[in-house]
Amino acid sequence: MGFKHFPPHTHQHLKFYVYTYRDPRDGSLFYVGKGKGNRAFSHLSDVSERRKAIRIKDIRQAGHEPIVEILIHGLDDEEAAFQVEAAVIDIFGTDVLTNDVRGRSTRDYGVMSLGQIVSKYDAPAVTITDPVCLIRVSRNFRYGMSEQDLYDNTRGIWRVAPARRNPQYAFAVYNKVIQEVYRIAGWFPAGSTFYANRPDMADRLLGPDVERYEFVGSIAEESIRTRYRFKNVGNYLARNSQSPVLYVNC
Repeated sequence: MGFKHFPPHTHQHLKFYVYTYRDPRDGSLFYVGKGKGNRAFSHLSDVSERRKAIRIKDIRQAGHEPIVEILIHGLDDEEAAFQVEAAVIDIFGTDVLTNDVRGRSTRDYGVMSLGQIVSKYDAPAVTITDPVCLIRVSRNFRYGMSEQDLYDNTRGIWRVAPARRNPQYAFAVYNKVIQEVYRIAGWFPAGSTFYANRPDMADRLLGPDVERYEFVGSIAEESIRTRYRFKNVGNYLARNSQSPVLYVNC
């Protein structure tokens, strides 16, 4: 049935919901959204140049209409809808979907490994015995990000005092928990090494009085990784410190 809006009685039961758009030509899902009322139909009149609108136009030019489905409904609050939307977008990814960005809640409630979900709520405190630098990756971190993304966002670019550039390991820290452990091979001037997933880094100009660096390395040996990964380092983080890089045993 070619619905363009929901009947009034249906509105009463929908509340907040999460919906999807599928391509009838191959059944592939290409958009995920959340809303209430007739939000699910709003994209059918979108004439912008966004990927979603272009996909709908292509489907119609082929003589079809996109398939709109309700994934879940009857949610009492918008935050629950945000979380479901974020989880689905995380599963399929924005490379497959035409969503411009990941769901709002994906940062803290998106796809996680078992280690990440347990450490988020029950990470044990750890005593650091090796020379390390703790690098807080709060700005770009999200659960479910790829190994390469986490590495690229951990290793640069930082204002690092040359005399103190002697840690053996770098810890990617988010929400006081060590998300990954890297063995540092060396430090280099910012923008001088290749970033697989952050091409913008090479284009960032540095002022003549600012010294910034990036490290090159690899995931640490398993014995070190097991010792520190998913452990809480809150006792090493000064309460009011704004520095993204902190040294321990250096």
